[in-house]
Amino acid sequence: MLTRREQLKVLLVNYYYKPMVDAHAYRWAQLAEYWAARGFEVDVICSKVSGAPSAERVNNVNVTRVGFFQAKKIQSEQNLNSQSAEKYTSVLAVLKKNARLLYRKIYWPDGLWHWSFGVANELFKRRSVPYDLVVSYSPSFAAHLSVLFFKKLCRRQFHWVADYGDPFSTSMSMPNNNIFLYRRLNHYVESSILNSASKACFTSQHTYDDYSSTFGVMRNAHVIPHLADIKNVYLNTKDVSDPIVTRLVFVGNFHDGIREPFLAAAIIEKLSALLSVGNGRRIVFDIYGASNGVDVASVCNSTIKWHGPLERERVAEVIGGADFLVNIENTNCSMIPSKIVEYIATGKPIIDIASARADVSALIARYAIEGHAVIMTAEDFGRLDCLENFIEKYKGEGKICFEIVSGFLKDYGIEAVSEKYLSDLRGAGIRVCA
Repeated sequence: MLTRREQLKVLLVNYYYKPMVDAHAYRWAQLAEYWAARGFEVDVICSKVSGAPSAERVNNVNVTRVGFFQAKKIQSEQNLNSQSAEKYTSVLAVLKKNARLLYRKIYWPDGLWHWSFGVANELFKRRSVPYDLVVSYSPSFAAHLSVLFFKKLCRRQFHWVADYGDPFSTSMSMPNNNIFLYRRLNHYVESSILNSASKACFTSQHTYDDYSSTFGVMRNAHVIPHLADIKNVYLNTKDVSDPIVTRLVFVGNFHDGIREPFLAAAIIEKLSALLSVGNGRRIVFDIYGASNGVDVASVCNSTIKWHGPLERERVAEVIGGADFLVNIENTNCSMIPSKIVEYIATGKPIIDIASARADVSALIARYAIEGHAVIMTAEDFGRLDCLENFIEKYKGEGKICFEIVSGFLKDYGIEAVSEKYLSDLRGAGIRVCA
């Protein structure tokens, strides 16, 4: 049995951590700082980031950054025009392109494989540190592999949470590596991790079900949803009311074949035309996020503007200037956008756009039933009266009241999500003090 201690000692191994602008970094920075505020001793091992020191103490969290390469603060940065994809005209450029394609065919476990060496070295140095809780977070899968190595290396037992922001071996729409070459290896190694971890966590029921169908019954597996600091997000989001302009805002990254702007742009363009004829009210649709090779610029016009990646520090400002938030659902993907919870927490009414009803997130579907979101699919393109009525209902109304928002998201607040991670520790003989 693990020794009891007054101060819980926690280690987080996660490639993504602030100042990176990324949903994975945001989630775990919130939890790490929340735990540190509760009096836990929290260490973080993450990637080096351009402009950030290799070691520092941030809001009582000890952060160590390792790796051969420095990550960018904003992970995906694309040029803001339809020519954003690289053009290869010279012989050297063609060779570089082919070399990159070959590289992507052979690396393992994912594109951040190189980070594993720095993590393993840092964990080796800490083999005598008496951690009570170790959390590894994927992506990158190197985090799980390194903690598996750490567990075998340590003489002292610790509680290991293998947390999945994105799936690994079960991901077919966004494979982490060459599945034709590494399918069996992926399954074997991930099976070892799932069996060795004290707890395996997934952010959606869909991902949990995918893993259960692939690996069988997992008694240590749990669904721990996306989170938001609900009160903080709500209070930091301004009301807005412009009698002439109705501003729609989307914040999120695009991925080819999974999340694309084309249906949303078509629906909003048509809506703009209808409203301008009906009452002269102008629609503006602002898009923020990385294109990742998707031709976002092709949908831009006088109504639709693409502003590129958005720094986390500006999110509240941008969302505060919106009358409505637009969510674009994933297609053929078990992952649920983390921003859905944060969207709801702002109190802004939500326009949800999906290719089909089957792609609509369960949380958004429930919110729509309560009347605070409207769902539009490709089937609805011919009739926008539901969307028109929704905009008419909420225009100039500001935010949905906090009691409704906080009650709806009671299981998604930082306190509730934190408790889900810590709940098993008491049974393992570790004292968790408030």
